[in-house]
Amino acid sequence: DIEQVCVDLQRHIEGATPTFSNKHRTIRPSGQWAWMMTHGKVVQWDDLGRPLRLVGTHTDITERVLASLIFAHCEQAIFIADENQCIQSTNPAFHELTGLEPAEVVGKDFPELVSASSQSRSAGSLMNTLPNNGQWEGERWIPRKDGGEFCAFVSVKISPHLERGSGHYIGLMTDITAQKEADQAIRRNQKLDAVG
Repeated sequence: DIEQVCVDLQRHIEGATPTFSNKHRTIRPSGQWAWMMTHGKVVQWDDLGRPLRLVGTHTDITERVLASLIFAHCEQAIFIADENQCIQSTNPAFHELTGLEPAEVVGKDFPELVSASSQSRSAGSLMNTLPNNGQWEGERWIPRKDGGEFCAFVSVKISPHLERGSGHYIGLMTDITAQKEADQAIRRNQKLDAVG
């Protein structure tokens, strides 16, 4: 990543940017790669306009980058909602599963989303359980954009900071429609066998 670091630094030195900012990889003494975010600013110049001193910070953002990769590539549908239960972010698997685009769900109330189907119970049990237990899980029928529905195993957890007014609800949805249909078929066959 050294080429882009040099390009971004040079742009700042030439006055194209008010600060130097760059995300790049470095190698730790252990030999492991780490992601770093560097911010800086030239604070002293010589008489010829050359930089003498740059002040800045290096922040290890490896965990943040890895979490972002997991979020983007996870096969489970994920939504993140704020303390007011409004959806703030969803991953690509969420859009594949529901058919809904980000603009169609961001800002919407997540309890309504997971209770919107006529086959699902009201959001009451979900929102009554969450504050007391810090988590809720269960099966819900979720509507798709095309008018269909899918059965999902939904798990919602409250992030540790929610009680201080700055946390989030994190929800995972796994499509279990095929499993539910197979279970129903087995039950139908068992009833037929019992009658016959």
